[in-house]
Amino acid sequence: SRIFITNEVVIRRCVAAKATWVVELDERIPQKYAMYLSTDATAETGSITLTDPTTKGGVWTAGIDIGGGCSTSGNKITVRRAGNYAINVAGVNRTSITTNNSRFGCLLQKSATSGAVLLEMLQWIPAVSGYLDCAAAIIAPLVADDYVFYQFASDQGSRGLYALNNYRTSFGVLEILP
Repeated sequence: SRIFITNEVVIRRCVAAKATWVVELDERIPQKYAMYLSTDATAETGSITLTDPTTKGGVWTAGIDIGGGCSTSGNKITVRRAGNYAINVAGVNRTSITTNNSRFGCLLQKSATSGAVLLEMLQWIPAVSGYLDCAAAIIAPLVADDYVFYQFASDQGSRGLYALNNYRTSFGVLEILP
């Protein structure tokens, strides 16, 4: 079944006339997903226009994919089952910030049809600066086949995303099992 990962086991026992069940053994494997940018995303439109890194030459690499939910070409992570998840996002601009009071940020949206921003980190840069790391984390409920996808933006435009192969520009999802 799509709900289970290979080698997972859940044993339930009926305790009251086929009506009440208890879990005797729960050996589910937590879903773990992490993708990092392995090729720079070269630009984005200004005015805080949300941009998918893969549309600007960015390439994702799946560093951890326990559960088969990473889509490097689709810029997203899809969960297999309902539950609570620890979710994180991080990013660093590729080109130096050159204007005072600029903004740069990265965010995760939940399932494109909902349009809901799940997690966001938007930094104000009060003075001219070089590079800015942004990162955020949250615990949130997701249902089966929900997915999160990465976007970034700046009000200067053409800042891009830096790929450092060490998860500085990345996102991840970890299932929290009871």
